[in-house]
Amino acid sequence: MPRGFVCQLHYQGGGSLLCQTSTGDSWRLPFAHAPPHVRIGHTVTFSLPSDQADLAVDLEVIQEKAAKPVPPISKQPSRKLQRSITRFHNAVLEEKLQMIETAEGVLSDLLNEVELDGDAICKLLCRCAGWLHAPGSFEAKDVAAAATEAAMVSRPSTPSDLQRRVRRLLILALSSLDLSDITTYQAVEIAVLYINQIIQLMQGKETLFSENRKSLAVRQWRQLQELLVASDAQHGPVKRKASDYPLEALKGKATRSKDRSAAIDGVYRPYERIRSLPAVYEAPDRVVLLKCSKCVERISTSWFLKHPNNGRIYALVPQHGHLTCGKSLGKKCPWISSDGTETCSDNFAHLDFCDHKNRRSRCKECGGREICPHNRHRSFCKECGGRSICHHNRQRSRCKDCGGGSICPHNRLRYGCPVCKPQARK
Repeated sequence: MPRGFVCQLHYQGGGSLLCQTSTGDSWRLPFAHAPPHVRIGHTVTFSLPSDQADLAVDLEVIQEKAAKPVPPISKQPSRKLQRSITRFHNAVLEEKLQMIETAEGVLSDLLNEVELDGDAICKLLCRCAGWLHAPGSFEAKDVAAAATEAAMVSRPSTPSDLQRRVRRLLILALSSLDLSDITTYQAVEIAVLYINQIIQLMQGKETLFSENRKSLAVRQWRQLQELLVASDAQHGPVKRKASDYPLEALKGKATRSKDRSAAIDGVYRPYERIRSLPAVYEAPDRVVLLKCSKCVERISTSWFLKHPNNGRIYALVPQHGHLTCGKSLGKKCPWISSDGTETCSDNFAHLDFCDHKNRRSRCKECGGREICPHNRHRSFCKECGGRSICHHNRQRSRCKDCGGGSICPHNRLRYGCPVCKPQARK
């Protein structure tokens, strides 16, 4: 049977074949119908009807389009990574310190969980990789400025080296991930390649990687290099074999979880860790309709939280809100109930209660991870330099000099202002 090469497909059906005669000449032959799996580039056999010799019929694929060679992965940062680089570079020193402290707190919470959340660690790594810069770059020059400002501001935990904390953050995140897992590697591939690119540019600088350099920065860069295994990472995760690592090194490493919260066909279902909590339960006979606060999108939920202290019932909703509106508007668009039922986001730390009926992370008797060595909430501890303490050594929300959120326009605490209270009642 004659053969042809599919060179054109029409939206309304049919297309054209590129055929070659015995003399070597090429000519195009139309066809009206083709199997649904035919694509441009397929080699097919066909037949010619006796009454119409210029139309191909009975097409059958004998050779699919040859797979194109996989292009080398671009070393240019992705759009999200580029935004992270730009946001950190354009921030002032205090904002950079706040960003790093927030990321350190999030990573600490993730690493202290009973079961590591690989998805969250991968996202945090991709976000923080853009904060890393080689020594001598525009970002490393902020070290001296950080030391100068730290001397002027009497805050106990103000760091003098931003990049040192960024490198330590990346080392902790990479140490908790199993990069030999293909799914995990693909999730952090852009971040890994970006860090590898910085390390490769620095390898020619003998002043940094020489054996006689024993500074903390050199040790951190070498540790990053060992974690990434730059020579293997350039060729993808297939080169990374689990047998290359000792068994003890692979224990406890996190991979991206396959079971996650999702709204399938308009029905919300939290992920397995949340479903296993004692305070969370499903009530199939009670369905709460949820609507996006910014659009007409609707979903339903039958999962609820019963608070162990007051017994109040809350409907569980996705903590990230409606992602479609969030991406287009650039902010979180929460789900709200249509019938006025109280809702609660599916944040594991907010739903996990201990035997003392407190949040496990905030329970002093259980030694929660949010309790500092001074037996206070870590974010509000002045001695630990908590994130909620401003540089005036006050709670940030109640500081008049910082313009805290609890300060009303009359320069008083909002809940105790005699002018704002009557207005709020109206």
